[in-house]
Amino acid sequence: ANQGYSPTEAAQFLDLVNELDPAQVEYLEQPLSRGSWKEDAALCKRYPGQVLLDESIYDEADIIRAAEIGAAFVKLKLFKTSWLTYEVRIRKRGSRQPRLWASPNARRRYHH
Repeated sequence: ANQGYSPTEAAQFLDLVNELDPAQVEYLEQPLSRGSWKEDAALCKRYPGQVLLDESIYDEADIIRAAEIGAAFVKLKLFKTSWLTYEVRIRKRGSRQPRLWASPNARRRYHH
């Protein structure tokens, strides 16, 4: 979706997917415009395990906020975040967290 849906459109899409075959969609990527934390929280609550946030994630505080609202996934973009540092810090806290993801190519570039 990549910021393309209104809250109503995102809910309609997820309702349709869940009605047809929920196994066909792993997650809905950043369905609402970045920074729509209140609306994201409502979507995460209604559709647990199906929302990925990336455009709203800039720092460790955003990752924690995503976890607090129930985001299932957070995709980290290396040009915006230092994903490895944040992942280590958050895992040390032991709190509930979304699955952290960086593309395989980004990880290879980071490690070289």
